[in-house]
Amino acid sequence: MQTNMTPCHAIVSTPLQYLNVIEATHALNLEIDTLILADSVLDISYYEPLPLFKRWQSYELRTYQGEHKGKTRIRLGALARYYSHRKQSRPTIKRLRNCNVLLIGNIRKLLHRHMAASIRAKRLIICDDGAASAGLNGHGNVSLNQPPIHRYCCNVLGLHTGPIPGAELFSAYEAQQESSENFHLNRYEFLKKIISDTLNTETGKAWFLGQPVYDIPRPLAPFHKYLSYLKNIQANSLSQYNIAYYAHPRETSKTLAAIKEATGWETFPYDGPIELKLATASSLPERVFAMCSSAIQTIVTMFGNRIPVTILDIPKVFYGTDPSRALHIASIYRQLRSLAKPPHHFVDAQDIEQNMP
Repeated sequence: MQTNMTPCHAIVSTPLQYLNVIEATHALNLEIDTLILADSVLDISYYEPLPLFKRWQSYELRTYQGEHKGKTRIRLGALARYYSHRKQSRPTIKRLRNCNVLLIGNIRKLLHRHMAASIRAKRLIICDDGAASAGLNGHGNVSLNQPPIHRYCCNVLGLHTGPIPGAELFSAYEAQQESSENFHLNRYEFLKKIISDTLNTETGKAWFLGQPVYDIPRPLAPFHKYLSYLKNIQANSLSQYNIAYYAHPRETSKTLAAIKEATGWETFPYDGPIELKLATASSLPERVFAMCSSAIQTIVTMFGNRIPVTILDIPKVFYGTDPSRALHIASIYRQLRSLAKPPHHFVDAQDIEQNMP
């Protein structure tokens, strides 16, 4: 191990954030030390197979365990969750306070921001959280956009939601560079190293990357609309391919069964980052189809033209009249559209919406 490497600590909540942190340590010559799995929805078993996991000197699991039902959850859920955030973060904050380097996986996640602000590392590096970060400008210098009751709970409990000036940004999205002097471009050089040069392309095989627009905190569309979207895409763009549908972590076995019944596609539950699955696959698909997915940027960066990607726009009937949502989605798709240079391809919303009930 190189002796001139700087030890660093990292806070992540998803396998994608973990991969981006690993890329940052590789690109910035950092030695991995303590890993904090903060408020992750996935079991530790999803992280253990990831690259370099055993190289961390230690890891800590900080997960909210509380549960409230019905109206009690509506009234007390935010307060209980934020109290848990404060309680579970204290040991880590105390141990890592004023450390040299801290990497965090998602500046928009309250627990990440609070821990970063409280640890006060000499060098704070914010890694992007995939496509949701494509439109993020100013990274650490922006405040969390929270409902009033949530801001009140945070203020009462002393959780930090405001700007964190002086942070650096490590991102795969070059557009971010314009908003920060402290910018490092993520070229996925580490993951590129594990891609086999001898992989063959399986003609007629395509992968569709699941996107649970029906199951996020503010759903874009009901599930039946998503099924209609898939069937429309199948009829207009996918008829010549044998499709393998790879699920997003939030997609359940029940929804996968419904997707398989509606489309006839082979479905695969989530069992790790799709980027890593492609890098270690026995053969490559002829094309990947995805909508608003972090993997679009990753695949194009890692594989170049070896795997053509079709980027599918989100039909406007999905997100209604919410202006803030429309602006956020538009900012993400501006970045994704810039990737659609041949052999990659972009399909506009109006083309997708044709024949949708």
